[in-house]
Amino acid sequence: MSTSYPGAYAIKGIAMNVPPQAFREFRKYVDRLLGRRLNSSAIKDLRSHLRVLPPSVRHLANQAENSKAFHTFAMALLPSKASPSHAVSGLLRRSGFYHGILARRSTTKLWSTIRPYVAQRTVQLREFLLLDGCQFPLRRFSILEWIIERFSQNEIRLFGPPPQVCESFYPRESLDEHWFSMQWFLYRWRTRDERPGAHIIFRDHDLIEDHWKPLLTLSLYDATPFAIPIVVESERGWKLRHIRSGSPMIDTLNDEYGTEVPVSFYIISEKEMSHFKSFIRFIESVSKILDEAKFIKSAARRYIRAMFIMDPEQTYPTIDDYEDVLLQYVYAMENILLASGEREGIADKIALRCAYLISLDDDDRRKLVYDQVKKIYSQRSRIVHGTSGSSSQVPLDDV
Repeated sequence: MSTSYPGAYAIKGIAMNVPPQAFREFRKYVDRLLGRRLNSSAIKDLRSHLRVLPPSVRHLANQAENSKAFHTFAMALLPSKASPSHAVSGLLRRSGFYHGILARRSTTKLWSTIRPYVAQRTVQLREFLLLDGCQFPLRRFSILEWIIERFSQNEIRLFGPPPQVCESFYPRESLDEHWFSMQWFLYRWRTRDERPGAHIIFRDHDLIEDHWKPLLTLSLYDATPFAIPIVVESERGWKLRHIRSGSPMIDTLNDEYGTEVPVSFYIISEKEMSHFKSFIRFIESVSKILDEAKFIKSAARRYIRAMFIMDPEQTYPTIDDYEDVLLQYVYAMENILLASGEREGIADKIALRCAYLISLDDDDRRKLVYDQVKKIYSQRSRIVHGTSGSSSQVPLDDV
């Protein structure tokens, strides 16, 4: 995480590195709450026989934040917000403030964990796409500006809030460290200016739109489908936002040692790694062309969508899945092989151009490709016009 402090910040004239009076007063109030709980009259006579447990962190936070002292502190901390209570509650809970109270940390130390998030700051974020069903012989490598990496359990633990904070307040932000340490993620760094207490709404991004180049690289090298069932956005040690929530799609199996591991379909072996790296270098060498040729991006998005519709075992449980995949493939061919505005003889043009593109000057192969593309386009027309059926399906392996 990167933070920046443009200029000197103050709360009612008090320097940011000094705990403001409102913060000190609120800390005293929480201490009094805790003291009353541990010294209630109901247990005074039994003190020699009992050891009183402190309240749960969640109970202490809920009780403290339902007070006038908290609302006074929230207004002082974020005076520009009309209703700052929710934002300040998040700051306190995520920073471990209440855990620090129970651990008797000093006011200065407690303030130091909150201070970076009170001022406007520049944050570095990573949006992680789980490449479920993939396996690589390298722990970390890159495709253009994207990184594909497998993280250790300790690194996964740092994606979001500390475990004790997660357990107390944000259980949905915890990740199974064991499982995810055996998986690879695709990500890249990005920065964003964030105002203190800002409420940011995340939508389920068009993942293909944002990450089509590395996904295309993987899917062109090996056409085996894989899944992206989970996408998380992480600010190290602070927030873990599930942009697409869910569980890994791929099942587990036991390896030769009896350890449960993810099932992999898309596998790059150690033997082919040099070839795989050469393919990545080729994609990187034509990156500028990929950016400038709009039809390539459009075709790539169609192709990747088809790959994501299929499941990794390449089965099609419904006729709709089959039709959707075939249509996406045909749309990709049209983007590549048709000029803008062409309307006449489309099937013949696509079949002929495809045949000459991939036939390697072999007449027999050229005719085979031409005939196969004509069948595929005929199937596409039946789907579009509502006359398709399972008996007329073209095998998708032939597309």
